[in-house]
Amino acid sequence: GTWKSTPGQVKQEELAALDCGYKHNDCAAVYSKEQEVGEALALRLGPGKALRHEDVFLTSKLCNTQHHPDYVETACSKSLIHLGLEYLALYLVYWPTAFQ
Repeated sequence: GTWKSTPGQVKQEELAALDCGYKHNDCAAVYSKEQEVGEALALRLGPGKALRHEDVFLTSKLCNTQHHPDYVETACSKSLIHLGLEYLALYLVYWPTAFQ
């Protein structure tokens, strides 16, 4: 997970986790760390790199302010862009309660 990671250190923490064999990453847009996670993933995932996308279970979460059906697809797309991915293994509703 990246919730308590210090901004500016997330990329290095993610690289270390991947290099140590971690296969699951738990993100959420509300953590504001998906960009750094994406930078690390770009260095480790893909053709000719250490891992394939299929080797890692990547999760992100929908923010409580984005529950309206008109917002979900855009929110998910933003997470995918920040993470540099075409798909996630799991996209969760972060909390069952929506906020305005």
